[in-house]
Formats: sequence, C-alpha cells, structure tokens
Amino acid sequence: MTSIPTFATRPTFLGLERSNPDAAICIAGIPFDLGTSNRPGARFGPAAIRQASRMLIDGDHPASWAEIEKLDLADIGDFRLAHGDIQGTLAKIEEQAAPLRHLVALGGDHTITLALLRALARGKGPVGLVHFDGHVDTWPESFGLAFGHGSPFYHAIEEGLIDSHRTIQIGIRSPMHRDVFDWTVGKGVTIVSAENVHETTPRAVAERIRDVVG
Repeated sequence: MTSIPTFATRPTFLGLERSNPDAAICIAGIPFDLGTSNRPGARFGPAAIRQASRMLIDGDHPASWAEIEKLDLADIGDFRLAHGDIQGTLAKIEEQAAPLRHLVALGGDHTITLALLRALARGKGPVGLVHFDGHVDTWPESFGLAFGHGSPFYHAIEEGLIDSHRTIQIGIRSPMHRDVFDWTVGKGVTIVSAENVHETTPRAVAERIRDVVG
C-alpha cells in the first residue's frame, strides 16, 4: 500500500503514513475467506475497512480528542497468504503476527483467528478471550474440513491457546447441535445468548465480561 491516491488521503487505515512493524499498534489486513462456507467475501474486508476509515480523519474524535497523526500506529499492509491452502495460510499468518507488539487485524473469515491465537499464545498464552458472534465456532470440524470458520475455538481450546474458564462468547443465536453446546460449556466457556444481550444493558454485559475475563 505505497501508492499515493490522487485525492484526499493515503489508501491506508486512517490514512496513516507509518508502515513500520515496531509501532505500538500495528494494523494489518488478512484478505482470506477460503475457510468460509456460505458467504465468501471477507477477503475484501481489509480494503473496504481502510476505504471507510478515510471518512474518520476530518477532525479529532470528541470522546478523547486523540490526534491520530501523533499516535504510535502503523498500517503494515496485508499479510502474505498461501492461496488455496488453509493450513499453509494459518502457518504464514502465525509467523507474521508473532513478532508484533499489538496487532489489529482487518478482514478474514474466522478461520484466521486460530493462527492469531497461536501467535499470541507463544509468549502470553493461554489467554482470556472475549468473542462477539452469532455462532460459538467450536465445532470439531467445519463442513468436512478440519480447519475452517466454524472450528477455530475448538482447536484453540484443544491446543491450550485460550483459558476456556476466562472465555466469554456474546450474542450467540445460531442453531447448533446439543453436543457442541454441551462440549463448549463443559470446557468452562461462558455463553451469553443474543436474547440475554437484548434483555439487559451494555453496562451489564461489560460487567459480565469483566467477571469472566478478570
């Protein structure tokens, strides 16, 4: 992402000029959706998010008055992928994410979460997890694939990447097999259903998160 557009800002996240991976917070795109089943298109997420973010820099944010250009942020571009190879891609993502101090990943279907947790767990694991979704993503396989968008947290628990007793899933509403639900809860994961979220308040949900994650 080095070209300069002919109008407005650079085509990076928030128009960031910096691209050095030693920044306090690095933004990287992961344009991958090979692991999805029904709705491909997450590969276009990084570009879409960057494009939308260019509308956020015509002033300072009123909640904090943070000046983006003075923050230690860098857009380091898109991660390299092994196209057509899910496990090869997971390995590449892990290697690229591991050295970074703090990563904000844009795009990619949920399969990539496993690689990011593997990278994080190298020095910090097992970690607590806050997961907002309609699905638990703890199926032992995803539509016949050992690794896919429906199984990252199954593998994360089995590999010891996350502390399941400090894991909370918020907004779950999708049908699932009872044995998947029982396995997930049996591992100690806290599930907050979409119904629970709608019937309570954001503050109450935040307090539940703190209670679980610590």
